[in-house]
Amino acid sequence: MATTSVLCGAFLEVLNMPFYQWVDWETGTFSYWGDGDRPVDFSTYADTAEWTVEAAPDPSAAGRTVRVAGDVLTLKELHQAMERGSGRRLEARRLGSTDDQRRRVLPAGHELTPRRANQESAAAEDDPRGALVRSDGSAEMTTSVLLAA
Repeated sequence: MATTSVLCGAFLEVLNMPFYQWVDWETGTFSYWGDGDRPVDFSTYADTAEWTVEAAPDPSAAGRTVRVAGDVLTLKELHQAMERGSGRRLEARRLGSTDDQRRRVLPAGHELTPRRANQESAAAEDDPRGALVRSDGSAEMTTSVLLAA
């Protein structure tokens, strides 16, 4: 049985959920880690469902990784888009570096190591976005939908 991974980036629908702590409408803040200049893939539930339905019967997708994104934005660009879309000003708050975030999230003594969602297809396509955790140690926000043929 061949599986197909559909990598769709971060879901836009969850940005307002408290556990992400990105957008706080009550305090009018948009918080992020890092410099805010790294591109991130974003998609919606509906778009991801549509792409998955298209990929499922496609024999050329079997055993491969399909990468899709509704949009690619830096967090600074996402901040601006949230302000434009809502008509509200959101104060940008940099929470610290990505190293600070890593130390906060990972237990002491643990490290992120490079790995690929599908080593063969990512290498064959020579696409660096196939890395779930980049070689420089920064994590890519990735949501995967697996299809089994």
